[in-house]
Amino acid sequence: MESNDVDLMVTVAANAVRCGYLLVGTAERVYARTDADEHVARVPRYEEDAVHQLLRRRWLTLGATHHVTCGAAQLVGTAVLVPKSTRDRIARWERLQRPPSWPDRDDTRGRLVHLDDYRGTP
Repeated sequence: MESNDVDLMVTVAANAVRCGYLLVGTAERVYARTDADEHVARVPRYEEDAVHQLLRRRWLTLGATHHVTCGAAQLVGTAVLVPKSTRDRIARWERLQRPPSWPDRDDTRGRLVHLDDYRGTP
């Protein structure tokens, strides 16, 4: 499913920089790192769709495989990498002034979800 929610795409790309994503299994389910160890958690469907969309658009790329833990399960996942060009786009987008008709990025009534707030990562 394709989304045109720019705030969501930028947030997901920024989360890929901060916490990191992995694709697991043949269905390429998306997991996010939860700590410095090799622990991961499954992400919500909308976030998974956004990661796959960013991969298709080449904002994100695939890296090496890693052994990770999700609860009691031992998984092998492929790391999702963030190219420098994407990091530059994120920084640029965060510096831009928003049009007055757009909801504020920090508006709790808006659609933007600060994904890291729910994972407990800084």
